[in-house]
Amino acid sequence: MLLREFFIDQIDEFSDPLMNRKDPVIVVYDKKGKPIDRLNLSVAAEKYQFNPEFIRKQFKHQDQVRLKNITLYAPISGQPVEDLDEKQVWAKSGKSVVRKYRCTSGPRKNRTVSKMSQCFAAPDIKKRATLKKTKARMGARMARKARRTKRVNPASIRTKAMNRSSRRR
Repeated sequence: MLLREFFIDQIDEFSDPLMNRKDPVIVVYDKKGKPIDRLNLSVAAEKYQFNPEFIRKQFKHQDQVRLKNITLYAPISGQPVEDLDEKQVWAKSGKSVVRKYRCTSGPRKNRTVSKMSQCFAAPDIKKRATLKKTKARMGARMARKARRTKRVNPASIRTKAMNRSSRRR
């Protein structure tokens, strides 16, 4: 009897409208219809403070759900589903080597970030302007220092070797 109940639970779990996924990818748009984020439902629920079970029920009947100032889009049955395909890489964080993500799309394409949601975060205009000024003033010096660090720093050398070995697999 227990085995039968287990299979019934499995069937109920996979008769989900969101393409048989426990934690599907959804796209978050602002009021003007501009995409802001592409994250898993659980991560979006935590970030934008909504009940994922309530939203999941809404998605049974429609492909979009409007909340206060955002709109959520998710695939419905029959549509292709995409997973977040950000690749994990090794990167330096201070003196230690940690796992980070390389963005494969969004405004930060090919950049290494600590959280997947940063790939679709809005740019900070003030930081962008400050970096532009700093690079104009000290660009060559920054490049020399970065080259030296990558050649000499043990954490940088370790990072380079670990990323090279994971690429070969």
